[in-house]
Amino acid sequence: MDPAAPDATPAVVAARSEGEPPDTAEIRELAAAAGYAVVGEVTQRRREDPTYDLGRGKAEELMRLAADAGAEAVIYDGGLSPGQTFSLGDLLPPGTAVIDRPRLVLELFADAADSRAADRQLELARLRYELPRLREAVARDASEDVRLQPEGDSRVLDVEKRIESAERALGEIADDRAARRAERRDAGFDLVALAGDTNAGKSTLARRLADEVDDPEFGDEAGAPDVRRADA
Repeated sequence: MDPAAPDATPAVVAARSEGEPPDTAEIRELAAAAGYAVVGEVTQRRREDPTYDLGRGKAEELMRLAADAGAEAVIYDGGLSPGQTFSLGDLLPPGTAVIDRPRLVLELFADAADSRAADRQLELARLRYELPRLREAVARDASEDVRLQPEGDSRVLDVEKRIESAERALGEIADDRAARRAERRDAGFDLVALAGDTNAGKSTLARRLADEVDDPEFGDEAGAPDVRRADA
């Protein structure tokens, strides 16, 4: 079991590859960063199974391990189709979440989002990720109850409307940023961008090069970048 915070969510890691044996070191680190405590793992070398991604036997082994370890989530090192996600969920103990790598990355980015634009971008990415899985769930429900109509299901329509709303909001933020840049150019500001990896020292460099402007017009509302004035 990997060391983790006392309130970390217990999870089992699963991975499959067709070539070399799966290396779970990175997915374990990502899981820990997202607040999960890895309590076990299941790996397999084989071709993709259309139902579970893992073979049926390994999927059942994963089910038993999750139950024995008291895992609340299975973190899958790879992308699962909506059908595979639901098939694994049906096989696992009730209440066990199935979190594939794309969803785990979304969780990590959501924790790090620090602006309205970032929040909206993450919301849009999450909704686009969830929509096909919701459609799969609705289709499964409809196959069991002919009275249900998956095309007009209110849950699907709600997510589609939220996607449209997030797209509009991001468009408004982009327009607002463009207007702010135009105003700064008209006011005689030279625009300079600092680019680099996370924790590369961009903010430190900006502070050394410039005096911070204390002006609410240039705050970080709507995810606008910091604006600083450099002495000539």
